[in-house]
Amino acid sequence: MENAEYLAGEAMLAQACRTNGTADLAGLDDRTVRAEVIEQLLLAPDAADLPVRGIRLANALVTGPLRLNGAQVNCPLVFDGCDFYELPEFRDAQLLSLAMPGCHVPGLDAEGLQVHGSLRLQGSTRLGRRFVSTGQLSLLGARIGGTLYLRDADLSTPDEPKDVYPLNASRLQVAHHFSCTSTRVDGQLRMINAKVGGVVNFRGTTIRRPGKLCLQAERLEVGESIWFGNKFTAEGRVLLNYARVGGTVDLAGARLLAPEQLTESEGPAAGTISLRALGIRIGRDLLVTKGFHAEGGLELTSAKVTGKLSFRGAEKCGSGERIELSGVSAGTMELLFTNRPSGELNLRNAHTELLVDDPRSWPEMIILDGFKYGRLQPESDVSIAQRLDMVRRGMQGYLPQPYEQLATVYRSAGQEQEARRVAMAKERARRSRLGLPGRAWGVVLQATVGYGYRTWLAGLWLLGLTVVGAVAFGHGQATPIVDRPPPFQDVVYTLDLLLPIADLGQEKAWQLGGALQWLTWTYVIAGWVLTTAVIAGLTRALNRS
Repeated sequence: MENAEYLAGEAMLAQACRTNGTADLAGLDDRTVRAEVIEQLLLAPDAADLPVRGIRLANALVTGPLRLNGAQVNCPLVFDGCDFYELPEFRDAQLLSLAMPGCHVPGLDAEGLQVHGSLRLQGSTRLGRRFVSTGQLSLLGARIGGTLYLRDADLSTPDEPKDVYPLNASRLQVAHHFSCTSTRVDGQLRMINAKVGGVVNFRGTTIRRPGKLCLQAERLEVGESIWFGNKFTAEGRVLLNYARVGGTVDLAGARLLAPEQLTESEGPAAGTISLRALGIRIGRDLLVTKGFHAEGGLELTSAKVTGKLSFRGAEKCGSGERIELSGVSAGTMELLFTNRPSGELNLRNAHTELLVDDPRSWPEMIILDGFKYGRLQPESDVSIAQRLDMVRRGMQGYLPQPYEQLATVYRSAGQEQEARRVAMAKERARRSRLGLPGRAWGVVLQATVGYGYRTWLAGLWLLGLTVVGAVAFGHGQATPIVDRPPPFQDVVYTLDLLLPIADLGQEKAWQLGGALQWLTWTYVIAGWVLTTAVIAGLTRALNRS
C-alpha cells in the first residue's frame, strides 16, 4: 500500500512507528486506522528495518480484523484507548510485548500466543478508560514471559453461548505474576491447568455467574500466593480442586454470594456451595479470615496446608450448609469464627499440630471421629467440661477415638488429672450403650474404682465398710462355732468378710445371729464385688501401660 493511499491517522502511524513515537489520533476528525495497514507495517518486507521501534497507537478506531496469527513481531505493540470493531487475532503469534490499555474489543483470540515480555489488557489511567471485552478473551495455552495485567477491565460475552467464556486462560503459562484486580467478569473465568510463577491477584475483582460455576481453576499451579482479599466478590461457585500454591491463599474479607445448588449425588456438601477446593496443596497459609462471607457451603476435603488454616474473624460460612474439612492436614488450625456457623463442621480424619479454638464459635454439630491434633492452644481458658461437650457434639452412638485423642493430648501436656477425667467420660459413654446388666456393672466400676482410673476409691470403700462393720459387729453377740476359737476381734472379723482371698480365722470361728447375720452375708457379697472391681480396674490400668 502506497503512502498516498493512507488515511490521515494511518499516515501518522506510519511516520511514528519509524521514529519510535506514538500516533495519538485524539485531535483528528477521522480516527480510523485499517487493520490491514497495521499488518503491512509489521509484516511487510521492510518491517525488518524497525527492530527497536514498534507500533504505538492511541485513540484510534481500528476497522477490519487485525490478523497476526503465527506472526513473529520483534517490536513492542501498544494500543492505547483504541476501539477495535472486529476481533483481533494473535493465534500462535510470537510477540515482544503487547499492551492494550483502555481498549474496547469484541473479544481477543490469542490461543497459543507467546509474549516475550508482559501482556497488558488493562484500563488506561491516562485516559480514564477501562479495558472492555464484549466477547471471549481467549488465552488458551498462551505463554507470557513477564506479567499478565488484567486490571480495571470489564469482561463479558453476549448471552453466554456454550463453550464461550469472558476469559478462557486454561493451560496459560505466566512466568511472573497474574494481576486481575478491580475487574468485572460477567460469566465464567477459566484457568484450568494454568501455571503462574509468581502471584495471582484477584483483589477488588467481581465475577458474576449467579447460581453457577463462576471461577474454574482446577489443577492451577501458582509459585507464590493467590490473593482474593478484601472486596473480591464471586457470585457463583469458586472451584480450586487440586490446585498447587507455593505460598498463601488469602480469602480475608472475600464475599462469595449466590452459591451454586448441588444435589445429593454431587458429594457430601449437597445443598448450596460457594467454594470447593478438594485436594488443594498450599505451601504456607489458607486464610479464611477478617470478614470472610460465604452464602453457601465450603468443601476443602483432603486439602494440605503446610502452615495455618485459619477461620479467625470469618463472619459467615454458609447458611446451614456443611463446612467440609474431612481429611484436611494443617500445621495450625484456627477455628475462631466471628459468628457461630449454622451448619455442620466436619473434621473427620483431619490432622493438625496445633488446634486453636473458642467454644463461643463452635457449631452445634461437629464431627470429630478420626480428627487428630498434637496440641491445644497454650494457656487456653477452655475448660475440660467444654472440651467434653465439643467431643459429644455430632456424635451418633459411641465413638472412642475423639475421647482417646483428647486424653492423649492432655496426657502429653502433663495434665494427667484431665486425661483421667476424659477417659472416665469415655467409659461412661461406652457403657451407656450397653444393656441393663452392663450399665449396672458400669455404675459399680465408676463408684468403686473410677473405671480403673481411681483405684484409690476401693481403699476408701474398704476403710468405710470396715469402720461400719466393726462398730455393728462389736455391739452384737458373737457365738463360737468351733472348739477353742481365737478371741473375737470385730475389726479382724469385718476384714475377714470383706477379703475373700484372705483367711484371718474369724469368719470360720464365730457366728452372729439375728439381723447381723444378714449383714455378714451382705459384707461377703460386697467383698466379692469390691475385689472383682479392683481386679478389673487394675487390669485396665495395666493394659493402658
